[in-house]
Amino acid sequence: MEQMVKLIADYAAADEERRLSMYLTHRDLRRHFTAIDMAAAKQAGLERSEKTHAATAKHGSICIFGACWGWLKYCRSLR
Repeated sequence: MEQMVKLIADYAAADEERRLSMYLTHRDLRRHFTAIDMAAAKQAGLERSEKTHAATAKHGSICIFGACWGWLKYCRSLR
């Protein structure tokens, strides 16, 4: 049981390559790993939508995927 908890904690702290390796290796823990990934994706989506809403309210423009357009001009520099 302690080993399972340690593996789940290691997965949460790992980078993408290590996570993939752990996901493929530990089939019995995939449900837990997926829950960790979904929680991170949900959090990232919430943060992105808050930024989009703040940018829209600030500039009066439409923001999609971090790019904001005013009436006819692009509001963010291209990098």
